[in-house]
Amino acid sequence: MSAKKRHGATLLPVGKTFSHPELGPCTVLGQWQFVDDKGVESNWTFLYTQPPVPPAVLGNSDLWDDSPLITKRLTSSLTRHINKTFVTALTPAFYSTPESMMECTTRHPMFLEVDSFHLSPFGRALKVDYPDAFRHARAKQKKLAAQLAGHADGVKSMFKEMLTVVALMGDDMRRTLKPFRPRKTDQPGDDPSESIGEEFSLSENGAIALEALAALSGFREESNGVWAPTCKEAAQRFLNLLTGVSYFRRVWLFGDAKPRIGDCSDKVIYDCADAELGDARLHSDGLLLPAWLLRLALEQKWVATDDARVRAYAVVLLMSLRIRIAARTVVAAGGEKAVVGAVMRLTWNWQGWSRDGAEMNFTPHFHHIIARVIDGMSNEEIATVTGGDGGDGGEAVQ
Repeated sequence: MSAKKRHGATLLPVGKTFSHPELGPCTVLGQWQFVDDKGVESNWTFLYTQPPVPPAVLGNSDLWDDSPLITKRLTSSLTRHINKTFVTALTPAFYSTPESMMECTTRHPMFLEVDSFHLSPFGRALKVDYPDAFRHARAKQKKLAAQLAGHADGVKSMFKEMLTVVALMGDDMRRTLKPFRPRKTDQPGDDPSESIGEEFSLSENGAIALEALAALSGFREESNGVWAPTCKEAAQRFLNLLTGVSYFRRVWLFGDAKPRIGDCSDKVIYDCADAELGDARLHSDGLLLPAWLLRLALEQKWVATDDARVRAYAVVLLMSLRIRIAARTVVAAGGEKAVVGAVMRLTWNWQGWSRDGAEMNFTPHFHHIIARVIDGMSNEEIATVTGGDGGDGGEAVQ
């Protein structure tokens, strides 16, 4: 670079501290704009990483280039980094973004239990509470393990197919949750609280994998091709968090509410996490949860506490979830029928609550659900359906 330089625009505020992946904790001293021999301009930011730096050096920008205690980086690279990161280290227990999670995920989390399902806490509990469902899941587990040992490439392809299908099913479910009571459907007698998901076609191996996934998640076949959850955790295991949003809950805010959980930057989420969540913003290792998990935690807290910023919310009633699988038949030219793979879809019920003002109480969308299922429920389950005690949608903890 030539000796020609001048103060650059204040693209990063002087005194800003942040964590750099190579340098560690850094503090911004200032920016300079350099011009090389060809007249090309570039903005550089000077940083110090290991205080104390002598005041005589800190106060004289002409010395920054020569001081071993001060380093510089292209301002553009720093701003890109700072927009994605923050001063506190993230816990390594989770992927930092949903995109990186999806990029690195090659199979549904339940298929990670192919060798250990029967030894897991969930598997042990299923064995005690629902022995028939456990035996069926155990048989599926052993068959998958044998296939993985003998046909690893084919099984891995099958795993990838399931990962895509489940993510699409979850997105389909989330889209049906509304901040208002939908009008009656066109068909007389249809229940507006019941949703029927899109139909998905599966290969023959995909159908085998789906049944195994349902069994390992805690579903049992209650009739021909219809699978029902044995417990709420089964639905959460089947539609495991794959895309960074809750498939089972949506929240809508009043227009002036801050922060806008779904629209604001990660930095806004990190800045408010301490005040909003306290220690709940931290993982058990004491490090900060990534922004996508903090958004979910904020949603759950605001719903549970009837926060004045919440205008409406809706949740899937997890025990209503049904997985419906049917063989796909193809009629050949000669009239013969052949079974080729399967088609499947989900059905579920949902409940929503809304209010016209922050000072008002929430009103449930579907009173007939309350009347139909409240009998015999515990107080906690009643709160799930009626919205009482904050109506935190205990059905939907994701």
